[in-house]
Parts: sequence; C-alpha cells; structure tokens
Amino acid sequence: MMQNEAENWAPSDEDRRWAMWAHLSGLVFVVVPVVGGLLGAFVFWLIKKDASHFVADQSKEALNFHLVMVIVQLINSALMAVLIGFLFYGIVWLFMLGVVIIAAVRAEGGTYYRYPLVPRLLT
Repeated sequence: MMQNEAENWAPSDEDRRWAMWAHLSGLVFVVVPVVGGLLGAFVFWLIKKDASHFVADQSKEALNFHLVMVIVQLINSALMAVLIGFLFYGIVWLFMLGVVIIAAVRAEGGTYYRYPLVPRLLT
C-alpha cells in the first residue's frame, strides 16, 4: 500500500486508541526522565508496527518527537550553567505537554498528526 493510500484509509477505533496512547506514553518522561518518553513510544511501535500502519506511523512520530526533546533538554541542561537554561526549561516543558495532548486528541480522532517545529530524524 502506498503512503497516500494508507493515509486515506480510516483507522479503526482500536487503532486510534493505540495511537492516542502512543502519544500520551511520552508523558512517562515525568516519572523516568530522559528515556521515559522514548521508551513508551518505542514499545507501542514494536507492538503494532506490522499490524497497523496508523499506529506504527503515529508511534514513530511520537518517538521522533521525544528523541528531539531529549536532545533539546540535554542542550538546555548545559545552558543552565549560564542561567538562560532555566528560562527555556519551563518553555520546553509547556511546549511538550501542549503538543503531546494535541497529538493524542488528533490521533484519537483518526488524524495523522505531525509535531510542529520538529525535524524528522526517524523516517
């Protein structure tokens, strides 16, 4: 199935829930810093990568987003040495929380969501 055909295919209710939880699993970073967000999305991708194109796509998108956020937070941690990192820390957390919730709502609605301002490191 080609990419455009896959995107026109309506995901099932179950697939939409799996995709929603793949995005929300990124909030695990609150409990397990750094790898928490990556681990949740990666597990969802491993479980459903062959069973559902929608869930595989959305869990890979969540994984990509949280990989980028880990890199951003590592850079931000270094910037804390010059105090500017403290300002960016809160902004990054609010951004992460906001877009993860938006992504989960869109995925639950059956929409292929792409995170804003995030380069696609994983394709």
